[in-house]
Order: sequence, then structure tokens, then C-alpha cells
Amino acid sequence: MLRLLIAYQTAWDFLDNASERGASAGVEDGRQLHRALPDALDPCSPVSEHYRHHPCKEDNGYLDGLVLAARNTCASLPSYFRIRSLVLPGVTRCSIQCLNHIPDSESRDAALRAWAAHELPGERTLSWFELCAAASAFTPHPLLALAAEPIHGTSKPACAHTTYFPWVSLAIAMLDSYVDQLRDSANDAHSYISHYGDTEVAVQRLRAIIARAMGAARTPGNGHRHTIVVASMIAMYLSRESAHTTAMRNGTRSLTSAGGSLTRLLLPALQVWRVVHIQHSLRRRGKNRSATGNQLPPSLRLPRAVQTLALWRRPLPYIQHNHSRHDRRFTIHTIGQPPLVVLSDPDDVKAVLMAPADVLHPGEGVTTITPLIGEQSFMLADEEKHLCGRKAITPAFHAKAVREHANAIADVARSRIASWPRDHTISLHPHLRALTLEVILKHIFVSPVPPEDRLHALHGRLFAMLSIADSTVLPAPLLRHDPRWPIWKRFLRQRAEVDELLYALIDEHRSATGGVDVLTGLSATLNPDGSPMSQRQMRDNIMSLVLAGHETTAAELAWTFQLLAHNQPVQERLLAEIDRDESEEYLNATVLEVLRHRPVFPFAIPRAVVKPIEIGGWTYHPPAHLLGCIYLVHHDPKIYPRPDAFRPERFLDAPPQPHLWVPWGGGRKRCPGAHLAMLEMKTVLREVLSSTTVLPAGRRIERARWRSVIVTPHAGARVVLRPRDRARFPTRAT
Repeated sequence: MLRLLIAYQTAWDFLDNASERGASAGVEDGRQLHRALPDALDPCSPVSEHYRHHPCKEDNGYLDGLVLAARNTCASLPSYFRIRSLVLPGVTRCSIQCLNHIPDSESRDAALRAWAAHELPGERTLSWFELCAAASAFTPHPLLALAAEPIHGTSKPACAHTTYFPWVSLAIAMLDSYVDQLRDSANDAHSYISHYGDTEVAVQRLRAIIARAMGAARTPGNGHRHTIVVASMIAMYLSRESAHTTAMRNGTRSLTSAGGSLTRLLLPALQVWRVVHIQHSLRRRGKNRSATGNQLPPSLRLPRAVQTLALWRRPLPYIQHNHSRHDRRFTIHTIGQPPLVVLSDPDDVKAVLMAPADVLHPGEGVTTITPLIGEQSFMLADEEKHLCGRKAITPAFHAKAVREHANAIADVARSRIASWPRDHTISLHPHLRALTLEVILKHIFVSPVPPEDRLHALHGRLFAMLSIADSTVLPAPLLRHDPRWPIWKRFLRQRAEVDELLYALIDEHRSATGGVDVLTGLSATLNPDGSPMSQRQMRDNIMSLVLAGHETTAAELAWTFQLLAHNQPVQERLLAEIDRDESEEYLNATVLEVLRHRPVFPFAIPRAVVKPIEIGGWTYHPPAHLLGCIYLVHHDPKIYPRPDAFRPERFLDAPPQPHLWVPWGGGRKRCPGAHLAMLEMKTVLREVLSSTTVLPAGRRIERARWRSVIVTPHAGARVVLRPRDRARFPTRAT
């Protein structure tokens, strides 16, 4: 049986490939090629001339050898003639594969419709393309398995036939199309799943097909055996890496559920098997290729689990190690993610940042924070939806609008900093988060100004809710429902409390008039379809600004104080300038150098490859993600001499070149709050250093650790703030 099934399946795959490559020879060629399938399973009929119409007339006997191997085994099956009349029509219909390769989509669909109407007239349960899909994936295997046993009558084969055709065959074809839809779209290939027109409709219909297939499997005798076969088949398809991209993850989860408990149990095991299998193949071949066979830049020969752990625990040393081994392009393979291609050549990074939105999707690269910001955030959207949301909030973050809030920022900073402990070790990062969170809330809720107690309540609940960013349950969804991790339930409860306050503030603002602020911009902006933003959209966009508007600035300030504490000459020069109160030249240079030396985003937002794109001599295909590495660009000695040294002096004579200094990302996803962040950093630095000096609490600068999608000092930026006497520096007369 193994000999028979391997010969038949190999012939099936070979014919599909051969008819695709010979599509220009026409449909007649494809039908003639596929005569090999019934020939392989019918030892009584003469063998056809399979290459009669094909451009290539000879394959050195390869196809004939497969057909002969299968025919010889069929002839030895004790009950072959009991199943022959059911098998041959089914495998003959598989010639429909040749219609799938017709280049013109209109001609292809017309041919498929005509075939369905002719071959299976009167069918009302399935649509025309579902009939075609079921026929193209006909599975003779269970019937051949029956033929290997002594059977009497035709009832048992007929029951097996109705079990696997059409529902199981249809499930196979649609699942195959589902997991390959990104690749098919990129290559402009025919995809059965695309005929549904809408992703949500496709998933719901595929759920129904899977349910019918599972139901059909339980019908015949030994139903448990068939149920195991079908559940395993569903899990095998859904374990493909392409089914777990950001855009498809929810659909895959839904389809897994439709397959039942066995499918849910098998899926993670098969994902692990695929990882082990792929790694073994890569080591054996000595090449680095993605699961789809597309060649990628080199990768360290480490298991995915090890690469995942290294990137999570030691992000900066790990990417530096990869860089030292593979130079400016390398691939990181992590668990549950597409291949991550890291690029550090400035031209490559610029090409990624400026790529068209329909080729590279940056929205898919930040879905880790979806539970925090919501699924309707403009940060997660691409193309028109992203531009629409960005347009709504941009005016409130223009340089002029930000400067108008300078006094308010200084008041918040002065009030918060006055309460910080002096003369003993303090972890500054939580204090900085509280400060920057208050600033962004007051920048968002400007007109009308909410009551202080309500803004204070929102601040407290947001601060508590966002503590989830420190936990591994945010980037690892599998841990969220573990009973040993109650943190997720607490987060959901805190998020509901925050939403209640936000919705109330949104409603109040909509009933008010006047003001030029974030909420006004959101209220006045229409979606691409002309509809106003919903309350949920406004909530998600506000949460995006809250998260990005305070976490990044707080993290950069935490790194700033770490760097100043461990670089006393820089701090002394900065203190002298602040005390003289004559210019901000060195203060500006210090902020620029912090952003170069310790960007909180080691990578620009990952871009998901939607269509093939050529960058730097490499062509990338779905489902790879491209990561422009900000950290490596900023530490390139050819661009910044002595890159590991903290030297603000490098920016005193000239500002940094835009495409070589990209702490805020670039392209459509460049941080809109850069002006606000720069002003906050300078304001906080001035307020702190006006009255204290910053001393180190440890022997070296803290290592980087992940906090959601940014990196922060691992111990919270521990320093000592010591009061100082400003008299030792000359000050400007008042």
C-alpha cells in the first residue's frame, strides 16, 4: 500500500506542476497529461501517450515509471474490482487541475463553471467553485485501503466514497487554498478561497465544510478511525507557518475549533514537528530557506526555541552577534512567527520604510500590542485606513501645537520631579512613566478639560493596566489562559474599567464644541467609506496615542539618565549649560545622541511581505517580515565613528542625516509624536539637572529588556539623585 500511495501521490504532484508549466500548450494538453492518474489505478486499460500535446515530449521515463509502479500494485489488491467503478471517475475528474492554470482569470472561471455544470448537474448544496475544488482534490486512498482487504459486495466501498467525497475532498482543497492564499495572491495564481470575496465569509464557510467533513467521517463503520484521519488532516494543514501570520491567526484559531478537540490537541504538536523537520532539513542542505522554499539571508544554525529565547532575553547582544556573523542581512527564526529578515544597510532600511503600502504591510508588525490598543487602531491598519487615522491626529502633534503646551509640560514635570526621593537608589522608569502618561493625557483631553479627579482616576487605571507590558503573557498568547497566570484576568478587568472612563470622556467631548485637539480631529475625520469614526475606533486610536505617547518617551528618558550617570564628563558639561541658561545647544545634542545610542525601538515596525519585493539584490516573498534594524544603523562605525561611545559632541556641528538617524522610524509609520517627545525629554532633563546630579547605582549601564515592543533598562534605570548647589556654576544675571 505504501508503494502504491507514494507512486500515485508523487504522480499527482508531478502532473499538477507539469500542467502548470505547460499551461501555454492549452487545456487539451493538461487533460492528456492527467490521463496518467486513471492509468495508474487501472491495470486493465492501455497506457495513454501522456505527453502528446506537451511542449516537452520526454522525461526519461519518470512519469511512466510512477504509473507502472502503481498499476502493478493495484493488480495485486484482492478487492480492487470492488472499488474500480468508484475510483476511476473520481481520479479522472482530477484533470480539472489543468483548468486552474489557465492564465486569464475570466476564461478560467468560465471554463470551471462550464465543467461543474456538465460534470455534476443538479448539485445545489455546493457552489460551482466548491464543486471544482472537491473534484480536484478527490482522495482515492480510503478506497484503495479497502481494496487491500477481502470485501464482499459494494456497500462498504460506496459508504467510504460518500464519506470522503465531496466533503472531505472539499475540505482538503479549501484548506490547501487557505494556507497558500498569501503566496497565491503574490503570484497572481488561482485560489479557490478567493471566490468567497470576503475573509470572514470564507472562514465561516470553511468552518461549515469542516463540520460536514467531520460529520461524514463518523458515519461509516470504524468511524473513529476516519475521524482521526480527518482531524489529523485538518491539523496538518493548519499547522503550516503561513496559516499563523498576523492577518490569518484569528481565522486559523476559528477553523481549529471547528475541527474539534483532536484537531486542537494535534495542532501544537504538528507545529513543533514542522519546526524540528524544517531545522533538520536546513542543517542537511546547508541552506537557509523559509517554509515556502523562498531563499532568505543566512541565519544562525540554532533551533527556533533557542533563537526565540535569545532574542527575548538579550535582544541587543543577539542582533549584534548575528550582525558580526552575517553582516548586514540575516534571518531570525522564532516560534510562531514568520521568518524575520533583519536589514541594517541604510539603503535597504530606507527601501523598506518607503515601500508601497500594498507591497509591505507595516500594520501586521505591531499586533503584539493589539490587546492594549484594540483591533480598530490606525496603528494596526494599512493603506487608506492607516492614513485616515493618522490624518486625524497629526495636527495636534505639529511642532507649533506642541510648543503651545510647553508650559503645561513644564508644570507637570516640575510637580512630579519634586516628589522623587533624593540621596538613595531609585528606579526612575516607573516615575518617568507616570510623568509622561500625565503629559499625554493632558495633551489629548484639552477642550473641554475633564475634571481633575476623573483625569486622575483615568491616569491611575491606565498606569495599572499597562503593567501587563512587562509580562510574557502579552507576546505569548498561549500563556494567557493558564490558571497559574492570573495577571491576564486582572488585565481584562482593568481594561474594562479604563474603557468605561474613556467612553464617557468621548461622549462628553462630542457634545461640546470648539478646540483643536486629538479628540476634535478624530470626531471630524471620516473613514475611507465616508462614515464617521465609531466610538470604538476613537477609543482604540486614543489608546494608541496613550501607549505610544508615554511609553517611548519614558523609556528614552530612562536610558538618558542611565547614560548620564555613567558618563560624568557629559553630565558636567550639560549641567554647566543648564545653569548658564544661555542656549540649548549641548542639551539638543545630548538628546540626539541618546536617541542614536539607545533607540527604544531596536527595529523599525516589521513590514509583512504581501507581494514579492527586491531589496539589495534579494527578492523577498510572503510570509517573510522585513525589519529595518535601527540599532545596527546607529552603531555602524562607517556612519558614526566610535559608535559605542556616548558622545553628544558628534551632533554639535551638524544635525544627523535623516536616513542615517531613524529613532522614530520612517515612511507612513514614522512616529507622529516626535516633536512632543523631544520637548518632553529636554524639559525633564532641564528640571532634574537644575537641582540634582545623577549618580550611578551600579557598576555598569543596565542591559536592555523588552517591554511590549520597546526596550528599557532591565532594572528600571536605577540611579541616585543628589541635591546640588548651583552656585558652583556661573549663572546668567536676571
